[in-house]
Amino acid sequence: MTYSIDDLARDYAKKAQDYDKRGDNHQKQGNYKESLEEYAQSLNYYAKFLQFSDRNFIRYEKTNPSRNYGLDTQVSVLIWLGILLTKIETCYSQQQEYAKVAVFIENLKELVKVLGKFKNSFDGNVLKTYEKLAEGTRYAEATVSLRSDQSEFETQSNPSDDSDATFKKLCLEFDRCCSYEICPLPSRGVDENSSSSNSNISQNRQSSGENNNFIRIVAAIFFPPLGLWLTVGFGFQFWANLALLLFLGSLNVGSNPIATVGACILALSHAIWVILNHDRS
Repeated sequence: MTYSIDDLARDYAKKAQDYDKRGDNHQKQGNYKESLEEYAQSLNYYAKFLQFSDRNFIRYEKTNPSRNYGLDTQVSVLIWLGILLTKIETCYSQQQEYAKVAVFIENLKELVKVLGKFKNSFDGNVLKTYEKLAEGTRYAEATVSLRSDQSEFETQSNPSDDSDATFKKLCLEFDRCCSYEICPLPSRGVDENSSSSNSNISQNRQSSGENNNFIRIVAAIFFPPLGLWLTVGFGFQFWANLALLLFLGSLNVGSNPIATVGACILALSHAIWVILNHDRS
């Protein structure tokens, strides 16, 4: 029995859930430091899981006109991240480390803002979870404002202080999660290496897309439906192009070969138009 990439992704997701549960258990016992360390590990494995999910997400988005699957996947990612950020914010609140709480509240506010753009597509359970996240974020922000004056914030450790390795790791792993297209949040740019890497990934994707388009167009020149199959799979555009080619090409083929040439030109034009506009859409 072979061990596939999908199996590895599932293992990462399982480990993320296990660390999340262990963090919950520590939080219930009041062991907030240990809880935060478990949540950092959970984010680490979730970022690894998203790395594989992101590839499937991009592939699906390019081969399927409908964005329902992609939207549902993105909402699920944001919901999970929102719930975990709420737990992290609660741990720091219990320890009265309000400067760090403020950092995660800002992340939560940004997450809720992005989720709000998808609000009209939510079903009952997702909508309730979103409303709880939004309400919890507002409550946490108000609570921190009431309990912490400026002097208290100044006495807290600097959020970017290297002495708190757990806090730094939490921020770094959250930034890694935001670096993938499947997670529609702006990257926080925790470190320059991560930002540089994300920029290189983006450039590589663009270069790869251009190379793929060249291959698809060459294939379409020889047989238009083949170029579309490489672009959208067995989607509507593929079948429409094949029907156009067969129908128009069958008209007066013996007596009027111009009809066949015209059918090929129309089919090729349609294929090239779909290929060039597919990635943009």
